[in-house]
Amino acid sequence: MKTIKLTIILLITVVFSRVNVLTQDNQTIAILDIDAINTLYKGTEITRLLRLEAKKLKKEMILDVYDMKEIFAENNFNDTACYSKNCGIKAGKLLNADKVVTGSIEKFGNKMIISLNLIEVKTEKIINQDVSEFINKEDEIQRMLRISIQKLMTGQPEEQL
Repeated sequence: MKTIKLTIILLITVVFSRVNVLTQDNQTIAILDIDAINTLYKGTEITRLLRLEAKKLKKEMILDVYDMKEIFAENNFNDTACYSKNCGIKAGKLLNADKVVTGSIEKFGNKMIISLNLIEVKTEKIINQDVSEFINKEDEIQRMLRISIQKLMTGQPEEQL
């Protein structure tokens, strides 16, 4: 009888601790359009790849692009050139997001430079930044974005180019 009670108590403890961990880490992040400068890809294409790589991390809840567009349209918010911290904060408040990612990607000579900011909407502060330089191999853009978003969200890249 004691074994059954202990098993039930242990099971309940594990379930509640799991629920607590899931709700604690599951903050919402809005990834806004990335400014693409001198690249073969448009900003919207870069942003789609960045969202994909962020979702693969399974660290936070990435807001759906279509939900974001709908909310922006309902509020007459122009998100097409929303690259600054202040614009990111406004967008984050409209979307009720915990955090927002803004940034740019620029081809500069033989380099590809990716600059990302992670902004906490509530405090209106940039809580992390990453600037990564890569050899300009535009066919490796998704891999570059993966490394950059990993560094921004976790502080550690999975692999180096």
